Amino acid sequence: MALGEGIEKLGLEEFQQGGFWKGELYIDNGKKIHKALDIKSVGILGTVKMLLTNQAVKDGWKKTKDTPGNMKGDGRFVTL
Repeated sequence: MALGEGIEKLGLEEFQQGGFWKGELYIDNGKKIHKALDIKSVGILGTVKMLLTNQAVKDGWKKTKDTPGNMKGDGRFVTL
């Protein structure tokens, strides 16, 4: 089973209408899942470093370059 998790409802309707996730979605107000899994924010510099050096991220960008989207909301999700 896969569960998509978001931390806010901003952009949720567009996300659902776009069919980007076929499984169940959960809005985690207060980031309870992030806290339980000890997921930390990496900040701007950490994000830039990851985007430039992580091969998995580079491969993911190549696979999704034609996927439509916007820069609204947090944009992260956790799959369990």
